[in-house]
Parts: sequence; structure tokens; C-alpha cells
Amino acid sequence: MENILSSFWVNWLIIFLGIGNFVLFFIIFSKSKNLSSKLRPNRAEHLELYEFFRNMHKNYSAKNNFGYIEGENNSINKYFSIYGSLTSIFPLLGILGTVTSFLNLSELTSEIITQNFVNALSSTFLGLAFAIVFKLLEGILAYKIEDNNYIIDIMLKNASDTNEKKNDN
Repeated sequence: MENILSSFWVNWLIIFLGIGNFVLFFIIFSKSKNLSSKLRPNRAEHLELYEFFRNMHKNYSAKNNFGYIEGENNSINKYFSIYGSLTSIFPLLGILGTVTSFLNLSELTSEIITQNFVNALSSTFLGLAFAIVFKLLEGILAYKIEDNNYIIDIMLKNASDTNEKKNDN
């Protein structure tokens, strides 16, 4: 029995990290959605965004708002990097569970062999299932994050162009 339980810890590790990665996904998704609503208030012609740029160098609170947007975007990118790293670990954990299950075959009774084989297959399944689901969810996050990064790049370009025009006059 001790042999069986020693190989089952990988499955619990996969489940624990899976729950953590789901929580991380929802944190990133909500932060990204919140930032997107600030960058594109109505997703129409970006009139409010244009006003924000125009007033950015005149108004101190606009500069603070831009600092907030940059900080929030950096936070989202950091969490997204952690999310991607965790997602890539799941297949490896599945393989680790398979290997540890097969290494624990010291006694050759049919019950132990069957249980270790079930543990090996379940850890492989859990690792691959979580990896596939999180990879699909990563596509949703990547689209939102790339869209936010694109808008922030436009903001920076417009701000630097406005500053250059101001300095030329």
C-alpha cells in the first residue's frame, strides 16, 4: 500500500497546480479586461483615448493615469509569463508520474502492478488534459494581451510625436 501511495503524489501535484493555474488565468483575464476597458472605453473611434493623449502633457492626473496603465500592463505581462511557464510544466508532470509509478514496481503482485499502471495512466492523462485546456485558454489571453500592448504602443508613439511637435515649436 505504501508503494501505491508514493506514486500518487504526482497526481495531486498536477491537480493542485491546475487549480492554481485556473486562478491565475482568471486573474489575468479580469486584469486584462479591466485594462482593455480603460484603453478602449467604447471600442468606437477611440475618442476618449485621443482626448487622453491630447491632455497627457497638460494634465498631471493624465500622466498618473498613464503610469497606472503602464504598471497594470507590466503586471499582466508578468502573470502571463508565469501562466505560460506553469502550462508547459503539466506534460512533464504527467511523464514524471508515469515514471515514478513504474519505478515503484518492486513487488510483482497483480494488485500492485495494476494500481501502479492506473496511477501511471492517470498522471499522464491529467498532465495532458490540463496542458491542452490551459494552452487553449492561453490563446484567449494572448489575444487580449497583444491587443492591449498594441494600443499602449500607439499611445507611446502618439505621446512622443506630440512631445516632438511641442519641442519643435
